Formats: sequence, structure tokens, C-alpha cells
Amino acid sequence: MTLSRYARRIPGAIRTFLRARKAWAPRPAKIAVLYDSNVSGLAPLFGGQRYEVVHLDGEAIYVDPRILLSTLRHVIKVRSLAVSYAMAVLERIKPAIVVTFIDNSSVFHMAAQRFRSARFLAIQNGGRLLKRDHPVGRSPQIYHREFACLGRFDIDQFTRHGAQVEHYYPIGSLKDSYYRAGRNGARHAAKEFDLCLVAQFKPKTSARLTFTDSFELVAEHVKRFCDAHHATVCVPLRKHPDVDAAGYEVEREFFAARLGPRAQLIPNVPGAYTTYGVVDRTRVSIGMHTTVLREGFGRGNRILSCNYTGNPEYSFPVPGPWAVDDPAYEVFEQRLLWLLNASEDEYANACGDQPSYVIGYDDKMPTHLFLQRLIADAVGGSAEPTSVKEIQRV
Repeated sequence: MTLSRYARRIPGAIRTFLRARKAWAPRPAKIAVLYDSNVSGLAPLFGGQRYEVVHLDGEAIYVDPRILLSTLRHVIKVRSLAVSYAMAVLERIKPAIVVTFIDNSSVFHMAAQRFRSARFLAIQNGGRLLKRDHPVGRSPQIYHREFACLGRFDIDQFTRHGAQVEHYYPIGSLKDSYYRAGRNGARHAAKEFDLCLVAQFKPKTSARLTFTDSFELVAEHVKRFCDAHHATVCVPLRKHPDVDAAGYEVEREFFAARLGPRAQLIPNVPGAYTTYGVVDRTRVSIGMHTTVLREGFGRGNRILSCNYTGNPEYSFPVPGPWAVDDPAYEVFEQRLLWLLNASEDEYANACGDQPSYVIGYDDKMPTHLFLQRLIADAVGGSAEPTSVKEIQRV
């Protein structure tokens, strides 16, 4: 970034500073969390160890003069205020390990390259569109010291893209792992619905026009199929009226208008993994580019991922009868009928090892337990990543 471009950002940085909640300085801690997103989901991984959060969303800021001076010192070299501030705060925390759930953060990538006195662990929280979000040649490029990714597919994808990753852990989805642990051993839920349409509604804007129009076409196909085949359908919504009444109502009206009274709309209960549970209780779940389908596929569910955008980036990670990119209704109907009527053996033979390729969950070492042991290893003083096999033997 040129000095002139950097200078143009100073007024915005000042406004952010004035709005933010002020704190003096963080306490030393063995664990630092970069960004406060999903801290409640990360905390169970820390084994009761105290941790400090490096806020980078403008909600809070530390005003210790030593942090501010250190930030200015780093800016001269890094030319990024956010990265410089993160490094200055980490210098005060002195962590053994820095953890984030925002694995696609350029700030985290750059801090991991420059702050070498702690281990850096990124936990993947969703599928990544690397060509769109990280074009080859654009700086900064992807860099991970330790990357807990969803599956072997991501190792192949990131490697092909030229990402710099020192250690991969293809161990599955953290949220999915928490959900599985809460099922109390019930692996096969009774099917209550024929179809589940995974909610991906967002207000139509010029930036999202193609994606929104494509999702509307998916909803149109679902309604037409239900009318023709008398299928039951549900929609696990993204909102709950007690949490966001206005957002819930907009979402409810959207799906009610497109699917009619036949559809059962299910509010999203915070902390209950509502969507995961509904996917498990449905014969076939349908959607577009969403990690929910990928996680459901990894749990052995039947899915249909529809990419009607014309952009192959939005296609399901692996091709098969669970993925379609031809927008014709007849293709959708044919594929969905096969998924609904295929025997267990037919579906298992079609899948092969693809579910474990896209979601690397291990019953003997669930994702959350693997991460607990990995972090405990760092807190215990190991400066080098422990291999997957060593952790699994613990």
C-alpha cells in the first residue's frame, strides 16, 4: 500500500477509534483469539485456560501507550494498520498460540507471517472460493502456519491455488463436531420431511443479483417438484423471532411467498444447531453454495447442490448425483427422483469415499477433541506443531 493510500485511511481509523469501547491493555495469556467472532464456540477448546481477544472489528480498542507506539513502529514496515495493531496487542499478551475462526482473514495471514514467537492456528469455518476471494498475484496471499481445514479436498484446493500452508489438519467442521457430540450417539435420525431447502435468502442487491436470482430458481424448482410429486418440504430459517423479529419476518415472507402453505418454516433456535438437525431428519436437502450441505453430506445425508450461477466456483466440491449445474427443471427433477428412490447400497456405491474427502471427521478423534489437544500441546510449551498421528495416539 502506498503512503498516499495509507494516509487516506487515517480519517476512517480515527472514527473507528472514537466509536470503539476503550480498554487499557490486555493481560498476559497463553491463548490469544484473533477476532471475537464465535469466541463462545472456541472457548470450550481451551481447557479452562484464560484467553485474551484481539478485537479487530472496531468494537473495542486498547489505549495503552505502549501498544499505540508499537503499532506505529510496525506500520512503517507492514503498511497495514490492522496488522500492526494486532501484532502490538499480541506483544503485550505474549501468547503461546493465536487462534482464529476467521480463517480467510488477511490480517491473520499477515500476522502469522510476521509474529514468530507464538503458534498460529486457523480453524476453517466454511467453504472457500479461492479464485474469487484470493486471485493469484493479489497481495496478501494466503498464509497459514497451522490450518485445521474441513477435509482433504481443501488441502488439494489450497495447494493447487498456491497457498502457503505449513501444516494441514483435515479434521472436519468444528460446529458439525459439536453437533454430532450433542446427538447422544443417535447417528440415524428418523426422516420427517421429503425435502429440506437450506435457507440462503439475502436481500437482492446488484452485487448479489446473480446469486439471488439463482436461489429463487432453486426455490421455484422445489415448489414445482412438491406440487407434482406431493412431497413434503421444510425450510430451516436463519433467523428466530425472539432474536431478530424484523429479519425473521422478512425471511418468513420470502419463503412463504415462493413455497406456499405446503412448506414448514422452522425458526433457528440459537445454540441448538437447528439446521443440522433438520438436514438429518430430511430425505434430501437442497441448496446452493453452502457449507451446511457439505457438512450434511459428510454425515451421510443425501443432498442436492444446485449451481445455477454459471460460475464453476459455486459448484459442490466433488461431482456426482448430489450436484447439478444445468438450470433446467427436468434435470433437477430427474436428479431429485434418483436421490429419493435410490437404495442405501446404490447411494453408498455412488458416494464411495467422497463424504470423508470433503469432511474429514473421525469418530475416534472428533474435531473438537483434536483441537483441544492441539491447543493444550501449545499451551504446554511445544513450539512446534504436533503431528496428526501423535495427537491421535494421546
